[in-house]
Amino acid sequence: MSIVKNLALSTLDTIARSCQLKEVGSAAEPHKTLRSPMSPEPVGAARLFEGQQGERMVYIGMTVPMIHLDSHMVFCFTGPESVVPHFTVDAVHAGDHYAFHLDLIPRLDLAVNVAYMRCAYEALNAPHAQAKAIPGLSPAQLAPMQLAVMSPWMLAHRATETSMDAVGQVCGSYLDHWLALKKDGLREVSDKLGQDLAKRDLWHRSVLFSPEVDPVWRQVERLLGAPASEDLRSLLMAQTRV
Repeated sequence: MSIVKNLALSTLDTIARSCQLKEVGSAAEPHKTLRSPMSPEPVGAARLFEGQQGERMVYIGMTVPMIHLDSHMVFCFTGPESVVPHFTVDAVHAGDHYAFHLDLIPRLDLAVNVAYMRCAYEALNAPHAQAKAIPGLSPAQLAPMQLAVMSPWMLAHRATETSMDAVGQVCGSYLDHWLALKKDGLREVSDKLGQDLAKRDLWHRSVLFSPEVDPVWRQVERLLGAPASEDLRSLLMAQTRV
């Protein structure tokens, strides 16, 4: 198993087990099989998991040897009314380089909620600094609009094979903190600033997964076709009500 696939699937398994998520389908018969005009065989799969508190976890994996692409993403969405951040990691081997993206997506506006920021993110200071000190990493070139929809603790880097291997420990630290937030909640955050959390989340995701903001969706469309690309975006934007 490749480094990037192992990172994604080990994260997927840990979340599914720790949060008691149930898969819709299975690894052998995934929620959606991904096909491309450039290959007679499937090029990947989208797997869906759901939890009793409205959680949804989506895995999208694509391996296309003819274009030297091995891409794996995990996105675990907390319930529509939860203030616990969403968790995401994706890892890619494309051509001769590796890349990864790791973050906890805020459910409240950080600039006007210091208590939330401290509670949800301050513990990430150390692993965030640890990641930036890994030799062989270089920051990904993201547009300001892409940065604006993530958190300041996001890690998005290109990597060598050796440094990509070291990213697993940092991902584990982020995941451990997120699982602790899921277990203990955010009791210190008492003021949601009058926000409708579910509505805010839908607005946020509509930007987060917009082709206007993230150019990766143009690449997905070229690889899978427009209908399949839209299906994946819809899967990522759907909420599960308790």
